[in-house]
Amino acid sequence: MVSKPRTRLQPYVLIPTLASVNFPSLVQDAERQEPDLTLEQDLGPNPPSLEDLFGGDILSDMSEEEGEFSLAGNSDDGDRSSDGDYDPSPRYKQAKRSKTKTPTPPLVATAPVSSPPSKLHTASTSAPPAMKNVGQKASNARRRAKRKRQKAQSYSLWGAEPSLHAQQHVVKQAHPISVAFSTSDLEAAKGAHTGKPGSKKMLLDATKSYTLSELDDLGFRHIRWDGITPCPIVDREGRVISVLCGRPRSDDYVSAMDAVFQAITEEGNNHVSPSEGAHRRGMFRAYNVGVAMGMGSASPISLDNKEMSPVLDRLVAHPGVRRLAAYHNAAFSLWAPRLHGEYQVVIDDMYREKPSLRRNFPGVFSAATFNFGGDVWTFKHRDHFNWAYGWCFVTALGQFDHRVGGQLVLWELKLVVDFPHGATIAIPSAAITHSNLPVAQGSQRVSFTQYTAGAIFRWRENGFRTEKQLKEDDEKSYRDAMLKKDTAHMNRMSLYSTLEELRAVL
Repeated sequence: MVSKPRTRLQPYVLIPTLASVNFPSLVQDAERQEPDLTLEQDLGPNPPSLEDLFGGDILSDMSEEEGEFSLAGNSDDGDRSSDGDYDPSPRYKQAKRSKTKTPTPPLVATAPVSSPPSKLHTASTSAPPAMKNVGQKASNARRRAKRKRQKAQSYSLWGAEPSLHAQQHVVKQAHPISVAFSTSDLEAAKGAHTGKPGSKKMLLDATKSYTLSELDDLGFRHIRWDGITPCPIVDREGRVISVLCGRPRSDDYVSAMDAVFQAITEEGNNHVSPSEGAHRRGMFRAYNVGVAMGMGSASPISLDNKEMSPVLDRLVAHPGVRRLAAYHNAAFSLWAPRLHGEYQVVIDDMYREKPSLRRNFPGVFSAATFNFGGDVWTFKHRDHFNWAYGWCFVTALGQFDHRVGGQLVLWELKLVVDFPHGATIAIPSAAITHSNLPVAQGSQRVSFTQYTAGAIFRWRENGFRTEKQLKEDDEKSYRDAMLKKDTAHMNRMSLYSTLEELRAVL
């Protein structure tokens, strides 16, 4: 009697995220792949693995010796399977096996003792153990390779996202900074799509170069930050309105940031004139790359940087820059999952509506800025064309003593924060006035930021039209949109998470 073939079970992939607690699901959206967003288009024909992007001690892929992804560094607690997926508790694994294991028919049907053995039976059981081991290893390798491709494809659309273990470790181990300020006091234009440039009184001395002692006299609190430990800034209602995200603790991440600083510096020295640069944010040259909207444009456009385009293309393609951009996206999804989810929906719809637009990196930001010059410190300002309650991610890079200069000043929050090389901070840059202290003479500092223009959010809400076009096309929809502006501020604030809810769901 010929036996039935053994049923092959499909590999089980567990990807725990904050989506399991009703936050926006990055995993589901990553599976909604558009034809124009292929792995090759986003990361090239040989895309880097998540291990390459985040380092062995932060996000393991296939090695059982590598640690969990952690925005604040490595941790030894928690299990991990040999192929890098999050490994649940033994009790859960046992329950999972009992649920997924299906009865398998025996290789040989029961036969009378006197019957001669089946030739098929003899052939199927006589293989040497070594051959069986080889086949099992090959099968395991195929499964690991498939999981690696799935992770890489997910990254190609939305960037790496923190594992459940990272969420637990980072959020629960974070050091919150409380401020006597309410997010409801943030200023924004009507409709809360963009911010306001700030009052004349606030910007009267915008170009002044402050010192730590002067800010101390003004009542500012000095946060002596190491640039690694995550520190959410919490308003008086408990909302996380800004985050000192830090950086991964791995040495290879620091080396990658050193390489990014070197690349920006060399490109700036070769292609940016020292005489260039004066603008309202500071005395340095800044180039934006990606997609923007505003200043009269009827829809989002890909920015054209003329002769600087090849320079910016090289920087965007730099492995260290791409790794940094992915870290921004991961930190965003960790500390503000609802806000990140709103960005994700808007960006997804924008590229679906206009697939020809440039995409810098996987993730939820439409544009990035490279700040050149070696002496990058900003005047007091707001980036009021960004989405009013959205976050801008800033990374400081250079060779400078962060205890002496380069600090980030958050004026409404009355904070001055040490800002070391390689560290990242997220702020609502359209609504909070911010600036930097100069670095010491002989030091070098550049920076990299990611953001999304507020006009893109408004354009999408209007059915991919400007308000003028909406009024001409549909008077009723236009009136409804104008009425919604009255409650927009409260709706935007609800996208912020509280530290308590972030900790409660983990």
